[in-house]
Amino acid sequence: MASGLASNELGIAVEDAVATLCSNSFFPDFVARSPKYRKTAGQEKEAADVLTVFGNTLIALQVKTRILPEGIDADLPEVELARFTRMLGRALDQFRALMEAWRDPAFGPLLNERGLPLNFKRGEPKRLFLIVVYAVLKPDGKRPEFDLRCTKTCHSETPIPIHIFSLSEFTALLRMLDTLPDFLLYLETRAALHELNIIPTLANPLDVWTLATFERARMVAALENKTLLDIDGLMHRHQQSVAQLEEAEKPSYLIDWLIHELHAGSGKTLALDPQVAGYPGLTEAPGSMEAYQRCIPYFAQLNREERGKLARELFIRIERSRDGSPSFGGLKFKDHEEGYLVLAAPGPRKGRHPLMISLGQVLAHRMKLHRVVCIGTGPGEPRDDGCDVLAVEVDLSRPSGELEGFAAEWFGAPRTE
Repeated sequence: MASGLASNELGIAVEDAVATLCSNSFFPDFVARSPKYRKTAGQEKEAADVLTVFGNTLIALQVKTRILPEGIDADLPEVELARFTRMLGRALDQFRALMEAWRDPAFGPLLNERGLPLNFKRGEPKRLFLIVVYAVLKPDGKRPEFDLRCTKTCHSETPIPIHIFSLSEFTALLRMLDTLPDFLLYLETRAALHELNIIPTLANPLDVWTLATFERARMVAALENKTLLDIDGLMHRHQQSVAQLEEAEKPSYLIDWLIHELHAGSGKTLALDPQVAGYPGLTEAPGSMEAYQRCIPYFAQLNREERGKLARELFIRIERSRDGSPSFGGLKFKDHEEGYLVLAAPGPRKGRHPLMISLGQVLAHRMKLHRVVCIGTGPGEPRDDGCDVLAVEVDLSRPSGELEGFAAEWFGAPRTE
């Protein structure tokens, strides 16, 4: 059997893998590792292995690793199966500590995976998701020949559903669901399908994703008629559809790149036009860490489809700006309060900032928005010309006749996606 040290090292490696998956998909700004809290008796405990916090939404993950004794590879003895079951039971029990910590006024502060403070709202989160990720490994860290799954992969009967995934399932899921909004929608859909017995208890999580993504009409009909669906092997049958979806989503990753670039450049001094410093609706200077932390939630809240639409709009503006004139456009997504302005403009980079602010103000008046997130780049490739991002706040209670005139002239009819 693996030594205690080796077992501990493998367990930490699995936790690291899960935290990395969450950081890559949901951004490290919203992910915290092993947050501690102190019980009334003074004992320090872990609230969870990994937390993802976004506004009033909380995802708590417990990560469990079982190291098999030497010689077990093709078949699992009953005693090991019982130990595996107890391991999962302990993970479920540990979620009680999470809520105890979350209600404790002394809990925190939390640091995210970038080492920066992670803001969270105390009290009951509006949306809470509980996940157990487990790995069963041989002493050398490799997977055994068999796939071990628990008899119940989603506890949908509890007040808060608990989702159980193997490490390989969780890894594959976050490859397909690599934005926080898409992943949360999947968890809600999966819990509802299990609760109403629309899918088998041991349904493969990827087959569930395939059903919700490519056979939505069939899923809705089953929900209406309370019909049990056979979805075994569904993802395998949709391989061509999956490949087409992945190809269609490629432009959207410009937004993910933009977020990482914003962090990489945060805190660096940018040359600013003097007009920028005096604008009252701009509370942080472009390029500052404060500006980065302010803007990142407005991009992280977008699902993969929305990011694709925003990126394609930016590519259109880049192409049109190559005639030497600025090109700009605006988008508003129905599930979000903010609007998004995209601008491509030739000339010095610092010249974009006042133009972004002016256009952001005009778009806000045109669409009756209090906040517009502005993206500006040059006529070349964004990775070469760089991108600037800033958020503009507008007081719509004091409309400007001049801005209203510009809004009608510069922007067409308001467009909500």
